[in-house]
Amino acid sequence: MGRVTECGKATGTRLASRNRNCNFPGLMIKYLLNQKQLQRIFVMDYSLMTEADIARIAALYMDYYNNCEDGYRTQEKAWRRIHQMVTIEDSRCQIQWDHDGNVTGFAIGCFKQYDDCLAYYLEEIVILAAYQDRGLGTAFLKELERRIRERGAEHLELTSVNDEHHCHFYTRFGMYAAANLKVMGKHYSADSD
Repeated sequence: MGRVTECGKATGTRLASRNRNCNFPGLMIKYLLNQKQLQRIFVMDYSLMTEADIARIAALYMDYYNNCEDGYRTQEKAWRRIHQMVTIEDSRCQIQWDHDGNVTGFAIGCFKQYDDCLAYYLEEIVILAAYQDRGLGTAFLKELERRIRERGAEHLELTSVNDEHHCHFYTRFGMYAAANLKVMGKHYSADSD
């Protein structure tokens, strides 16, 4: 096996070759094939999530969190979470599909009216593990922003995991940590008063 050469840097394509020269004809053919494959990947479809989608999305949600995020979701709790968001007043929940009709991710959230603006609160955006690191989260968030602005939203807000990966992702979209807000919480256990 030869050395891996990065010829398609602009598209993120990595090609393996015995030859380090990127002008090698065999590499160019592979590069062009990968360009076409990437173009197909980024032609995504989006649909509003409806009550008819809840069972399917809940199963994907449970699988993702239990296998990728060390979660402990049951089918019942996953179904309830998705159902709550789809049926809440002013919800905007979307599904992202690839060109073969496979669900690649979903977003759940709702519009909130404040005294000075209409905001969209993004509860969760999930790109399924098999589809991560392909730019699909970026494409999805751009599409979601376009759709919520069409509905009149002047502000997008979310609560994110406080780590470098998530902060980097969201700041690329111009998001910032709210200086005037602090997330507060209280957890109740069986033995607390």
